[in-house]
Amino acid sequence: MSRFFACILPLFLIAPALAGSADAEALGEREIEALGRANGQALACRYFEASRTAKALMTRFAPKTRRYGALFESSTNAAFAAQVADTGGCPSELALGMQLTELAAALEPIFEATEAPSTTGPNPEREPEPGS
Repeated sequence: MSRFFACILPLFLIAPALAGSADAEALGEREIEALGRANGQALACRYFEASRTAKALMTRFAPKTRRYGALFESSTNAAFAAQVADTGGCPSELALGMQLTELAAALEPIFEATEAPSTTGPNPEREPEPGS
């Protein structure tokens, strides 16, 4: 009987860690999905600055995993299609910008910023490449 418990005990110790990692993976999915929807609307409405902002927020905050990337992309595509099909028109660019500001505030405490987004070119703090 003691051999049975010796085999089972590690499973009880590992199970909470596995459950915790599943929760960690789900962390921020709703916000990333909303960010993708805002990006899809921005693209459909030709608000390219808002789209650049959404992509920069994604790059800045979301972990670089296939799961988050796919979630952002599928939300973007669905929102784009829905916005194109909507005959009611686009939201104002100001309203979309405010939504992105709110999403940035929601994402910041969930994910630590890995680095500030750069949409203007090379990072000036990066060391120059040898031979340049």
